Amino acid sequence: PIAFVTGSSSARVGNFVARYLLCHGYGVVFHARSSIDEGEAMVAKCIEEGLPSMLVCGNIEQESTVQQWFRAIDDQFGRLDLVVHCAASWEKKSLEETTSEDYLRNAS
Repeated sequence: PIAFVTGSSSARVGNFVARYLLCHGYGVVFHARSSIDEGEAMVAKCIEEGLPSMLVCGNIEQESTVQQWFRAIDDQFGRLDLVVHCAASWEKKSLEETTSEDYLRNAS
């Protein structure tokens, strides 16, 4: 089976989900918006270990970009069995610096 895990290239929740799926027999499509180097390194390691994987990059809010990802996934694997959405905005701010606009932008 093939899984697509958004927000999975850097060491946060999505990456742990992706690695869990790899350990349970899934091929994984990793996703990066800005942590592309980390995603490329993860995919290289997977391929070296014989684990089917690939990386897609870009903003999940751009529909045409997402459509390109699904075409690329289909071209490489011919299937997609699972999608796990873990992508999130990541702005490092203290609670005191956080505004209501920050909350609303990240809560939607």
